[in-house]
Amino acid sequence: MIEGQMGSQPLNGNDARAILGIVWKRVEDANNGLGSDVGDLMHELEQAGYGPPADGE
Repeated sequence: MIEGQMGSQPLNGNDARAILGIVWKRVEDANNGLGSDVGDLMHELEQAGYGPPADGE
């Protein structure tokens, strides 16, 4: 099971909307030539409390 923000609950629809909002903003930035890259995306997801899943998930 993947846990949501701060590892407290399983991910839900609100988490999905938050994650997709972050991802699509980075896609738009990259398409607009603003120099957005995977490192920026990883950082923003982690700052929002959505770090990588634990091993084995």
